[in-house]
Amino acid sequence: LEKFGPKGLASRDVPTLHVFIEALRHSYVDRYRFLGDPAFVEVPVKQLVSPEWVDATLAAVNPKHAGDSQALLKGATPPKPEGTHTTHVSAIDEKGNAVAMTTTINYLFGSCVVAKGTGILLNDEMDDFAAAPGSSNEYGLLASEANAIAPGKIPLSSMTPTLVFDLDGKSVQLAVGAPGGSTIPTTVIQVVSNVVDAQMSAQRAVGFGRLHHQWLPDVLRTDAQALEPETQKALEALGHVVKSTPPWGDPQAVVRDGATGLFSAGSDPRYE
Repeated sequence: LEKFGPKGLASRDVPTLHVFIEALRHSYVDRYRFLGDPAFVEVPVKQLVSPEWVDATLAAVNPKHAGDSQALLKGATPPKPEGTHTTHVSAIDEKGNAVAMTTTINYLFGSCVVAKGTGILLNDEMDDFAAAPGSSNEYGLLASEANAIAPGKIPLSSMTPTLVFDLDGKSVQLAVGAPGGSTIPTTVIQVVSNVVDAQMSAQRAVGFGRLHHQWLPDVLRTDAQALEPETQKALEALGHVVKSTPPWGDPQAVVRDGATGLFSAGSDPRYE
């Protein structure tokens, strides 16, 4: 997104949104192909965040038409819809100490087992593994052999607790995260862009309309506030399949104003 200047996603500039959607399409393919427990598989992190990889990804984006998800990885199957049973808390104190913490039991009521004498529900995080390479989990995410089940292995997660620092690298400007299964990374990047690029307050940043694309299913999800009708028509003219769905995500954020030192906190107004 930085390659296309400081307009940011909140501008709803159609070329910027198009590149964002295509970047997500390619990123979720990379997730499928490469990501798993680094103690078991070699994850090419340096390659995936390198300028060369970014340039190659952008070079594969057609500025005049939506990409073909099925063509990016032959044989992949559209996944099922997802649920959301995760929670997030963000905090920054007066001294600048910051925490972004996401925790999950995965699906509704986790494994439905309570550890005796604790009152704590155990998770069903085994669902985050690839039960079979190429199959989808409850959250609609496909996974490859890199995320196959093995003894002692940690399953792949979409949880994305994030701290954004000032340019000096010393002060936290933003603590943010969200629940939402496969939608978590896209929710977080949009809140980050809203704060950094559009200079929004924490509350406006988490309440702003959101988009989501995860490669498969090949659909751009939008919430009720995400797009003006003309913007949606322009994206559809580029070949994007746009579907309005109930809201998702529930991000929580704290923003520190670098100029004044004042804090603002935001909780997604779509939920309790």
